[in-house]
Amino acid sequence: MNENNKAEDEAALAALNRLIHEKLSPKSLEDRAPNLPVEDQIALSDADIRRKVSIWIMGLFGVVNGITLVLLIGLAWLDQQDLVRGLIKPGDRLVDAQVLLGLLGATTVQLGAIAVIMARYIFPGPAVDAKG
Repeated sequence: MNENNKAEDEAALAALNRLIHEKLSPKSLEDRAPNLPVEDQIALSDADIRRKVSIWIMGLFGVVNGITLVLLIGLAWLDQQDLVRGLIKPGDRLVDAQVLLGLLGATTVQLGAIAVIMARYIFPGPAVDAKG
């Protein structure tokens, strides 16, 4: 009895996975595209381009901020080495609280700007009439 329930659960899970894959897979949309009207095919293609651009933009944002973080960690390490060797005083550091706060603020502004750009231009809403 227990093995029958297990087999039924596995079959149900496999059917659910097939259904989810069919509904969410971008390939299933492409497979159905030839049967759709031209306007819908263009909309699917447009949505695919928007998805790729948004992934590219967010990836680029992550890479650039990652490089900045690595460089900042390197500068902090150099500061620490100079402090240990007595080459600089604590007030002469390159990376201090102002640098960290500036980086945090700039990252927040950049992420907000990217979110606005993506929301407005990559994923536009319905056209709004000038009269309101």
